[in-house]
Amino acid sequence: MRSTRSTLQALGATAAVLALLVAGCDSPSDTSGEPVAAPSTPGVPTIKTRQVAGVGTILVDSRGMALYTNDHETSAARIVCTGECAEEWPPVTVTASTVPATLPGIKGRFTVVTRPDHKRQLARNGRPLYTFDEDHAPGQVHGNNFVDHGGHGERLVWHVATASGAVATSSPSPR
Repeated sequence: MRSTRSTLQALGATAAVLALLVAGCDSPSDTSGEPVAAPSTPGVPTIKTRQVAGVGTILVDSRGMALYTNDHETSAARIVCTGECAEEWPPVTVTASTVPATLPGIKGRFTVVTRPDHKRQLARNGRPLYTFDEDHAPGQVHGNNFVDHGGHGERLVWHVATASGAVATSSPSPR
């Protein structure tokens, strides 16, 4: 009797976890790829992949919004997108001190870097990740190859983050 009860409790717990993951994967308004960081991971944003015509498979957040890196910021020591720049290019922040180093279907290693304002930011291969405030709908990549100036006047060329890690070279989406 006791082993049957334990087995039923274990099955119930497994079903609850699977239901949570399926619920996180199956949103009627999002037809992007599978989540690669479970939505239930405390302090870690959900990262998905999405196919975008002319660009390829890109990284997106839980809302389906494209993630970006720039040519200037190659490590946490080089973060220059602050102030007004960070308002236009919101950093992908985390509250956890560590994140899964690798995610299925995405090349590269994920880490947490500390911004000049002491917030934690998600990075891939040392490059901090951002969204773009002019992307208003899932699948838009208005910021791809966008030239901007960082919080300290540096010339920043932004690229959508691809699942393969290659630099996306297509032009920005029409505005």
